[in-house]
Amino acid sequence: MGGTLIAIRTVAAAAATAVVLLLAAPAHAADPSSNTSANGLYNCDVNSSQITGACLSGAVSDFNRARAKEGLGPINLPTNFRYLPLSYQLLILANIDRADRGLAPFVGLSATLNAYAMQGARTDTDPPFPSWTMYGAGNWVGSVNAFWAEFEWMYDDGPGSSNLDCPSSGGPGCWGHRHNIIMNWPDAMIMGAATAHGGAATIVLGQDGHDRADQYQWVSAFRYFNNRPRPNVGISFASASPQVLYVNIFRHSRTTLLIQRYYGGAWHTVKTYVTPGAVAGNVTWHGHFNGMTPGTYRVASNENSRFLKQLSNSTIVR
Repeated sequence: MGGTLIAIRTVAAAAATAVVLLLAAPAHAADPSSNTSANGLYNCDVNSSQITGACLSGAVSDFNRARAKEGLGPINLPTNFRYLPLSYQLLILANIDRADRGLAPFVGLSATLNAYAMQGARTDTDPPFPSWTMYGAGNWVGSVNAFWAEFEWMYDDGPGSSNLDCPSSGGPGCWGHRHNIIMNWPDAMIMGAATAHGGAATIVLGQDGHDRADQYQWVSAFRYFNNRPRPNVGISFASASPQVLYVNIFRHSRTTLLIQRYYGGAWHTVKTYVTPGAVAGNVTWHGHFNGMTPGTYRVASNENSRFLKQLSNSTIVR
């Protein structure tokens, strides 16, 4: 592209989205077959960041309804979610939507990128991008309630929604906000978020070696997920087929498994696999991997979500 930033922008009555790329656009998770209309969310004031008990229960109901359409289980929020600043809430909701689809989370919020997001929030439009952007995207919404923002962006952004760049017949602008949240961004993913003048804006950068998550880090939320799934990962090899690795994982939830082999004094990931299916509280997933060479192996459950990292015992393949 000759080093020139190319921006694609869509404008809606209450929302706007922008994507800027120097390289090819990353892939994103599949779009829903239809919009999900808000119901319980109307207990949340779009003009207030306060989350009351009625707002929380109504929003969770709507999110769970939308998630069920995609084979996802109930949303699991940190216990302190209601009391966090809006920018923290936006990061957490985005990362939950990413993690439950097997995508790596944004590391955290950058004070620098928060300032860029603030520029968008103050002008009710797309945030500008810093000069060092390689992969980036920005969303804006006419609400200062985190639940409304994430729901509109993720679950009500297709044909027939308020996204004016998405005609009823469909088009490239449909689900644009959603794509920005759940694109498979390159490593070093940082986010900025801000609110002003009755609207909220976010900016995300991938492959960002310039900014640091110095405002808030995703790992800071982990201890507040009281009901975090704890996958119980076990591995074994059939005696008749030592080249086949069998994996059983109890209470899986689209968990990223790292099949690791020990050599050269360290563990190395040789296979990566995301368990399929819906979030399941008491279901065991069974999988197998062929062509394993002799060596010492273990399985890690990648900390790309709210899961506690679980490692199996090492197993020797002879």
